[in-house]
Amino acid sequence: MHLEEGGRQKMALSSTLRRIGEELYRPMGRRVADTSSGSVTASGQSGERVDVSHKANFFHSHSLHVRLLSSLIILKTLTQVDHLAHVFDSLRSELKEDAAKDLFLQHRGVSVILPYLKMTHRGLMASAVDVFLQLSMESAFLPRFLEHCSNEEYFHLCSTLLHDPKLDVKLQEKLCIILQRLSKIRANHKLFEMFQLGRLLQDMLRCANPEDAFLTLNLRSILLNLNLLTH
Repeated sequence: MHLEEGGRQKMALSSTLRRIGEELYRPMGRRVADTSSGSVTASGQSGERVDVSHKANFFHSHSLHVRLLSSLIILKTLTQVDHLAHVFDSLRSELKEDAAKDLFLQHRGVSVILPYLKMTHRGLMASAVDVFLQLSMESAFLPRFLEHCSNEEYFHLCSTLLHDPKLDVKLQEKLCIILQRLSKIRANHKLFEMFQLGRLLQDMLRCANPEDAFLTLNLRSILLNLNLLTH
């Protein structure tokens, strides 16, 4: 009985969270008041109605803070791939601005994006990596971003992805750009060792296509920082 009740509660919570995400994603629209009943309904209905609002809300808000926070909530609550891809595109564009980077880190955005680095989200994985790549560019917020990635969860996901022989070389390259930044932090060296990334990166360097010069450059830089570069 308790298991059944727990299952129902979990389903109800999941449904509620999904509805919240859908409401945040909903495009801007007009709401009208029905003067005969006093209720407020969607436009397009017949009857005596008066326009009461016409503005962009939540994900479509004119406020950067509202848009960014809505984006993170949507990524936590919705599952429709087309909606999520749209949100990722918007977020990547927003993060070109320092103010957006500050808000993203303030609201623990890294932990929201991390699940999309799993194989179960293969269709959105590249978008998630692109968001992290945007944050790894030189800025006043780079140290904070690297701090949020300096944990076992991030290194475990990176190791799992890089061990996948089918991983696109462009994704390998982008992940290695971020790992190169992380390898400069001495405290992270134990995480590289814990997930055997040093040996993996050595194998990647040995097997790298000579035409993938940028990947090779980052692999060599990481191994140099880890004191694992062999000539």
